[in-house]
Amino acid sequence: MKQKYYTILLTLVISAFFLTSCGSGISATSWPGIATDGETIFVSGGSKIYAISLNNTLKWSFPAEADNTKAFWAEPVIDKNQLIVGDYTKTLYNIDANTGKENWIFDGASGRYIAGALIVGNTILAPSTDFSLYALNFNKNQVWKPVLTKGALWVQPVSDEKTAYFPSMDHNLYAVNLENGVVGWAVPLGAAVLSKPTLDKGGYLYLSTVGSEVLKIQTSDGKIVNRFPVSKVGWSSPVINNDFVYFGDQSGTIYALNANNFSLLWKKDTGAPIIGSACITTKGLVWITQNNEVLAFDFDGNKLWSKTLTGSLYTSPIVVKDLIFIAITGGDSLVVALDVNGAEKWSFSIPK
Repeated sequence: MKQKYYTILLTLVISAFFLTSCGSGISATSWPGIATDGETIFVSGGSKIYAISLNNTLKWSFPAEADNTKAFWAEPVIDKNQLIVGDYTKTLYNIDANTGKENWIFDGASGRYIAGALIVGNTILAPSTDFSLYALNFNKNQVWKPVLTKGALWVQPVSDEKTAYFPSMDHNLYAVNLENGVVGWAVPLGAAVLSKPTLDKGGYLYLSTVGSEVLKIQTSDGKIVNRFPVSKVGWSSPVINNDFVYFGDQSGTIYALNANNFSLLWKKDTGAPIIGSACITTKGLVWITQNNEVLAFDFDGNKLWSKTLTGSLYTSPIVVKDLIFIAITGGDSLVVALDVNGAEKWSFSIPK
């Protein structure tokens, strides 16, 4: 009962955080999504999507003209020079990644898009808050009937190219056959999941839950093979490097586990809650905290450097060609680029 009450309260708080109305328009109070194709950084934030080169040149923005009825918070995904991103007004967009021109929209969902889509081969998997996972091809046709769960979908799926795995706010994790959309199994997790699962090459999923646990799950049948309790709510997707799993929690603690048996290798207190996941560089792991700090640790848990930025940090950083890209909420800059030693290389501000 306590867990149920906590989940309801968390849902109300996050829902209020995600949207504030202002007249007929929408003002975003959420954190931006960030992705890359290796040459361009794509940032979805507020009413626009920005395409920024690695040397800090704005290539395009979508829509070209200001439109306050749009609100992009879901993480964009890129494949075949097509950018797929959903917005909070129930529309999924296919945008030319080179030009920023709209190819098509899909408006068949009755719910909003909070989580990013996933592209597997020629299939686009789009999770919606209407409790459904939609599957489209690049011609906008649905390839199978939407998978209906009993809760909103707030998390991007992951896939091994045969099966897609995704959690629902009904506290279950689902496995769906990509050929026909049939659910192979659904496993109860005991709590909601607010961050993307991580899939390793050995057939295991790792995910953090609102129930203050990190779980290791067998993809073949959904069996939970390991549990690790954390101090507070887990919003950080685990990351895997070699045979080690790294993640953070709302207490501000970073953990490193042996991926095979979930034994604790080390943990560090950062002093502030962690929502975003780490990114992996050549020197170690880079995290963001809710005191607006970027922290770097080596793989043994030794602190390498820290840097405080102006604004709020919620979005997981990404690494491209030894540059670390940080998306910022409510700061002077939308994106800051750091090198692997923490030195700022450039920052991008939204054009006036």
